[in-house]
Amino acid sequence: MLLIPIGTRPEAIRLYPTVKALGDKCKVFWTNQNYSKNLSTDILEDPRFEGVFKDRINAESNYPDHVSRYGALFLNIETITKELSNEYDKVLVLGDTD
Repeated sequence: MLLIPIGTRPEAIRLYPTVKALGDKCKVFWTNQNYSKNLSTDILEDPRFEGVFKDRINAESNYPDHVSRYGALFLNIETITKELSNEYDKVLVLGDTD
């Protein structure tokens, strides 16, 4: 199975057609890199995405400053990817944003 990490609104928009086409052959791992709800989880719940991102893994970090937030994100991402390493044989990363 394919794991697709997505962390920003632009990545969700660009990867939507891929995730939709792959269906149950992939799982979205939401890294939650944006700082406001309207740029993060709201985009995933937008009805225009037809529920494609509904079944996802979330890395949560609720820290007010950038350093703490990214530190927590990296630790959460590492923990989650180690836990998932036996479930996924490939990872698709869009690497040109934040």
